[in-house]
Amino acid sequence: MNLNYRIEFDIAGLIIDFLIFMIVQKLYGTSSKNNRRFRSFLYVCIISGILDIVTAYTFSNSLVIPGFVNLILNYAYLFTAFFTAYLVHEYLISNLEYESKLCTVLRKGVLYLFLTFLFVNLIFALLHEFDISNFILLFDFKGRTYNKGLLFYLNFGLPCYYLFHAGYLLVFKGKFFTSKQRYLCASIFGFPLIAVIIQVLMPEYLMTFFSYSAFTFVILFSLETPDFQQLKYLRENLEKEVQKQTSVAYERQLKIQKLSIEIVETLAQAIDEKDEYTNGHSQRVSKYSVLLANELGWTSERIENLRVSALLHDVGKIGIPDNILQKPGKLTDDEFKIIKSHAAKGGKILKNVSSLPIAAETAKHHHERYDGNGYPSGLAGTQIPEYARVVSIADAYDAMNSRRVYRDTLPKEEIRRRLVEGSGTQFDPVYLEAFLTLLDRGIV
Repeated sequence: MNLNYRIEFDIAGLIIDFLIFMIVQKLYGTSSKNNRRFRSFLYVCIISGILDIVTAYTFSNSLVIPGFVNLILNYAYLFTAFFTAYLVHEYLISNLEYESKLCTVLRKGVLYLFLTFLFVNLIFALLHEFDISNFILLFDFKGRTYNKGLLFYLNFGLPCYYLFHAGYLLVFKGKFFTSKQRYLCASIFGFPLIAVIIQVLMPEYLMTFFSYSAFTFVILFSLETPDFQQLKYLRENLEKEVQKQTSVAYERQLKIQKLSIEIVETLAQAIDEKDEYTNGHSQRVSKYSVLLANELGWTSERIENLRVSALLHDVGKIGIPDNILQKPGKLTDDEFKIIKSHAAKGGKILKNVSSLPIAAETAKHHHERYDGNGYPSGLAGTQIPEYARVVSIADAYDAMNSRRVYRDTLPKEEIRRRLVEGSGTQFDPVYLEAFLTLLDRGIV
């Protein structure tokens, strides 16, 4: 085999790129756009390396190989070499997430200019090869052979834009990039430059393709994997995505909470409307209970639970016949027993509300007395749930402060006197003292 060049570096570069291709093929899928871009670069790079070796052979044996074959192979190599530079530049830009409008115009402009020159140069070269015409000024520069013409040099020079743009980014924009992104810029700029210098010092060696393999190696291992861009995006956007999803979940929770409250309030209103004299009673008891809990220094979460529980404290009245609830005269003992059953019924209705178990306890025990003489369980003192002790005071106050079928609203002084009389017997004395404070200050 007659070779004017030594191709050890080209062979080594091909082996490196082939191994990298096998690694990528084995380990990384094609779902990532960045993976597909990197794989395309490897395809073109390997083809370019093969053509570099083939053209070294055909050029070295030009006396026995037809000139047009050598010509076409050289231009095929030039085409793949350019696209290797173009694709690696695309990969660089995608990793940096930086590209100005000018950069976009130049990147595309150089591509179209190269393709135009390549086509024109190939046509002129073929015309010259077959002695159809001789375009000395544009093609056969100073009478040299076809592959040394002016357009040929232009075709070789245009890909250098991508090389020097990487250098520009490294020098002038490097501070905006991560250390790994700077390594990528440096490898794309540095390795081809080093290859050119070695090629000048040792012209017998083919070095161009080896530089591609060198920065391909850097891309794969210095930047972790071909998934680097996707992983980088996920890392940078994870916090934003978590915040976004948290916001969506919070808004959904607020909507559900609002809907739940609306359902509870509607239910409470439906209960109160069974008796025109108690209309709005549940809302007012809930309001007074919240005011008392605030005075007692309860947390906002406990106060919200109390507000909902107080709204539902009379839910058991759903099971009480209207003729008893709305009876204008005095109730018989049996009728009063039925009325009293609303507390136990309420506890039974709400017992399956697992998200707010205190609601069932409040509904069941809001008629217990501090001295143990209440109903339905006869609990005394602190045996009565806190929520029920608060609601019992608010419930009694609203009952005395509202007009009933059998009496009018009681005077404020009378209401206060009856509440004081119930301290320690009907009501928790500590809670009642706090409620009387609110009453005296005009808050209730």
